[in-house]
Amino acid sequence: MDRIHIFAKDIEKTETTPYKLPMHDEFNILSTRLNAFIRKYYTNRLIKGLILSFSLWLALYLFIDFIEYFAWLGKTGRMILFFGFVLLSLFSLIYWVIIPLLKIFNLGKTLSREEAAVFLGKYFPEVNDKLLNLLQLKDKESKAANTEIELLSASIAQKTKELKPVPFSNAINFKANLKYLKYFLPPVVVLALLFLLYPSFVTSPSNRIIHFNQHFDKPLPYHVTLLNTDLSVIQHENFTLKVSIDGDEIPQDVFVKSPGFTYKMYPVKPGFFEYTFSNVNKEFVFQIVTGDYISTTYQLKVLAKPVVYSFDVLLKYPTYLHKKQDKITGLGDLVVPEGTSIQWRIHTKDATVVHFLVDDTVLKATPVNENTYQQLYRVSRSFRYGFVPVNAFVNSSDTMLYAVQAVKDEYPKITVKEYKSTQVKGYLQFNGQISDDYGFHSLKVYYKLAEKENEKWNSKD
Repeated sequence: MDRIHIFAKDIEKTETTPYKLPMHDEFNILSTRLNAFIRKYYTNRLIKGLILSFSLWLALYLFIDFIEYFAWLGKTGRMILFFGFVLLSLFSLIYWVIIPLLKIFNLGKTLSREEAAVFLGKYFPEVNDKLLNLLQLKDKESKAANTEIELLSASIAQKTKELKPVPFSNAINFKANLKYLKYFLPPVVVLALLFLLYPSFVTSPSNRIIHFNQHFDKPLPYHVTLLNTDLSVIQHENFTLKVSIDGDEIPQDVFVKSPGFTYKMYPVKPGFFEYTFSNVNKEFVFQIVTGDYISTTYQLKVLAKPVVYSFDVLLKYPTYLHKKQDKITGLGDLVVPEGTSIQWRIHTKDATVVHFLVDDTVLKATPVNENTYQQLYRVSRSFRYGFVPVNAFVNSSDTMLYAVQAVKDEYPKITVKEYKSTQVKGYLQFNGQISDDYGFHSLKVYYKLAEKENEKWNSKD
């Protein structure tokens, strides 16, 4: 019986004596609660940031949509709206969402335990500066001498016990963020109503802002049509731009605008306008403009015009003339002896083929190099000739015609007078003149006796 009684007493004593945690464990629990408060603090900031970010994005979206809908901005204006929206949205995302999210996971500079203690001391009157003092005492304990540790530990234990019942997490109330819904709900309601009642107010400006680099024509009471199907012109030629306008209202003034100039188009008849660009030398872009309309940007292409800018003429005379060959530059009209061989050396620009015209005959000049051609021709008669340069864009063009006059080689001319001697019977004397256009090298006299009609002619120099 005694043994059983003693056993029962021991059990009773064990059940009624509370278990006490070591002092350092209780402080660790307090530290864990404080860290949990800091995470909840940033979680609360994240919730607030999400609500404010979405509110800003929606309000900003409606704002730029409103501007584009009524202003119908150009490319530059829409680009400013687009990147302004992106930059502001990105800034709010980083500041209100990403930074608090990183700090929840203790990345970057976060709220220190001392700063959290000050915050809790202001929220809970019973805490006041006790929590801050506790953290300071704990910091001193790690640096204190052995003689002071017991006193500091007792003070830490007392303050930890006093703070144990304080619910730190209650200092953060997630429901307090509901007040920020007043910024979120109005743009949501407005956007929803617009989508239901007038969806184009939202979709059309948004599409133009997103594709800010494209041109969009503003709806007008009239329609502008460019009548030219081919926007190209041969270099140095004129180009006439033709535009038609139809609709309920026809603008009185229509302009063609290009960097550096703006010209008024001439009304040809009601609803039709023209403007002629003279001597177009290089490509340029232009737009058709009225008081409230700017067309897309068009480009007038200039096609290289093949030209003959100079030529040389080499004259090789017939051998019997004993004349040296001549070289003539830039002279097209020629007077040459019949039988002369002419070689033209033709210098061109932007030509792939050069046709050589001789009266009604077309010959193809022989290419020497990229921009030089040659043509040979032997003169047997007078003729007219010209050059026609051709390329992929121009297969015919006006050409200047030149004339070659062939000088025929005439027969020598002889005039003879006969003189009979009155003193000497049978003596005859002949006097005369001989001439030739290119001179002569000999003179022969042919004769035969009258009674010997059938004999051959005799000759003497």
